Amino acid sequence: MKKYKNHIVITPQMHKALLDQKNRTGMGAIAIYKYMSEQGLLQQCEHLTVQRIDSWFTKGAQKAVEGDFNAVMGAYKSITEADIKHAIPRCGSLREDVTPEFIDKLNQVFEKRPNFSSKLLLRHKDAPADLTVTKLSNIRSGRTKTLPKRHMDFLEKVISTNLQK
Repeated sequence: MKKYKNHIVITPQMHKALLDQKNRTGMGAIAIYKYMSEQGLLQQCEHLTVQRIDSWFTKGAQKAVEGDFNAVMGAYKSITEADIKHAIPRCGSLREDVTPEFIDKLNQVFEKRPNFSSKLLLRHKDAPADLTVTKLSNIRSGRTKTLPKRHMDFLEKVISTNLQK
């Protein structure tokens, strides 16, 4: 690897700490970047982009500009539990946990109605625009652990409407 000035190796402990903060706050790369921009924290960063932050999450990048990494960690740590509870505007809304019971009920809707497809569901007039077939598949398979509240509300409405029949 090339040696870069001001770069540090992202250790497994640093990566875990970053992911822990992401999971604690529910804020991914876009949301934390937006938060940092709104708080005026990007001025101290050299080359920070959403893609760079995302590459730290996915381990696509093995090194980071030390100041940028520390700024992102500092931004995450500045977000209190009270802020999370009262929903810092994070590209939309609060997040809710996807429980195994919720997944079972959602899958029952699809099993109960054989011609009920993800594409058909997403054409519903109340379906959130950013809920996609892939996201729905990830929810149904259990890969998605949290959902924006608006997605959860919509899917709970679908479940209650279809399982009552």
